[in-house]
Amino acid sequence: DLRSVLHYEGIIIAHNTIHKSATGTVRAAITIDLENPFLFNLQIKNNIIGDYYGGDWWIGESRSRLMDYNCFTGAAYSDDGAECNVHSIIDDPLFADAGNNDFSLQGASPAKGAGDPGLAIPYDIGWMPRSATAPSIGCYE
Repeated sequence: DLRSVLHYEGIIIAHNTIHKSATGTVRAAITIDLENPFLFNLQIKNNIIGDYYGGDWWIGESRSRLMDYNCFTGAAYSDDGAECNVHSIIDDPLFADAGNNDFSLQGASPAKGAGDPGLAIPYDIGWMPRSATAPSIGCYE
């Protein structure tokens, strides 16, 4: 019986925009081995997660893992038994111009101001200050 000696603790995956065009076979998703018994204090929050993704993982409190406050693209959501946690949304994030790789958010985006303020990540990918009380989901504020 081989067991991993690696322990993964205190990992935060936050404020990413994971997107792909509608063509092609590469998926836009986060894949994590939730069966790994050496994975503790994992947080996946405030991310826009694109095509082929099923939803949030309800993760046992005893393992201190949490996935919430994410935006899943509505067109590609498939109900495979996964459910969204309380603060996650399934909707079009309304990118400014995804076809030209502009993944900033339009003013009416449902991801605007919908992130978890508890992460306290002060800047977005363009070094613009994030709202301390209502940050946006994704890499752009």
